[in-house]
Amino acid sequence: MACLALCPLSSPAEGPAKPGRSIAKEPAYKSGKPQYCLLAFGPEERTRVWLVIDGDGLYVDRNGNGDLTEKGERVACGKPIKARDPKGPVSETRPYDAGDITDSEGRVRYKGLRVLQFIANKDFVPQTAEEKALKALQQKNGYAAYANVRVTLEGKGVQDGSAEFSSSLQKVPALHFDGALAMNLLIDRSALMCGEREGTLAASIVVSGPRTDPRVSLNHDKIPAKCHPVAEIEFPSKEPGGKSVAVKVVLEHRC
Repeated sequence: MACLALCPLSSPAEGPAKPGRSIAKEPAYKSGKPQYCLLAFGPEERTRVWLVIDGDGLYVDRNGNGDLTEKGERVACGKPIKARDPKGPVSETRPYDAGDITDSEGRVRYKGLRVLQFIANKDFVPQTAEEKALKALQQKNGYAAYANVRVTLEGKGVQDGSAEFSSSLQKVPALHFDGALAMNLLIDRSALMCGEREGTLAASIVVSGPRTDPRVSLNHDKIPAKCHPVAEIEFPSKEPGGKSVAVKVVLEHRC
């Protein structure tokens, strides 16, 4: 028997943006160590928005023209949220509520952009592979583990993705929103067990496109409650050359 879950994607993205991307005009950064991320919107990625975290501020190229010096493009950090577990991998979360984004045709179709920056706990001792990865990110850039970016699409609900912001424009991560959707099996959360033991199959609905890996997921709130994906699973025969067993399972549980 399988316990099934429809879950959001949460792993940080590390893939670079397309080559040749640059920012037309940048401000004088206060921290001296700005952290970059690129957002791409639409099936053809015609709307591209730069995000730059600089100390306690976030610059947002909200009209996609590449000029981060324009009025209203710096967003101050909200009140930091302290972690519940002082011994956990994250010491605090810094929220940035960045408002709306204008697409390439001048329309406001992407609303309520929110960036959550997760600050690593320097005293944290990692145990699992995921925790060790977070610790490695902290050691790599000095203070921030990764950030989650969330935006509401007009008539399509909420999409969000996580990425490690980069200090190098050559290695900047890119998150693709509002593209074609596809199902994505979460390998690290799924385990089909032999015999009568209960197993777990977890999946997410992600934005697919020209990026190497799907990194942005769709929040299932806008999906009708009675609409469920179906998993088709084929089990090999225990006898050499024997007939495999195929089953279909409805993924009913959401988290």
